[in-house]
Amino acid sequence: MQEAKAKGNKWLVELVLTCCLILVLGYILGRSSTLVIPSGVWILPFIYLSISLMTYRLLASGAQKSPHRFVLGMNLSVLIKLLTSASICAIYFALGFPEKITFAIAVLLNYVIFTIVLMRSLLKTISHGKSV
Repeated sequence: MQEAKAKGNKWLVELVLTCCLILVLGYILGRSSTLVIPSGVWILPFIYLSISLMTYRLLASGAQKSPHRFVLGMNLSVLIKLLTSASICAIYFALGFPEKITFAIAVLLNYVIFTIVLMRSLLKTISHGKSV
């Protein structure tokens, strides 16, 4: 029973590990280079982790019901992430915080990395026919 549950939550582990790896990478880059990392960057992986966790179940259940529902869920997921990214950048820029380019790049990288990991996990789940 525990083994089946562990296999069923492998996607969750992948997303949490991605969050941790992004934080460690940011810490290493901040310490080893002259790059100044804005303090707001440290909350980004948690924001994208929560969005990915919310949309995973929507997408996985939609894929089992019909292909059209999966495509609709995927479009909704991308829209939510893009609007969130644009809102985060707009707020950061409007408040006049320093290192705007570095922050925008960090937002873009978090978006891309979490989207890749989410799609990889979803494709594994869908191809194996697992239920969520």
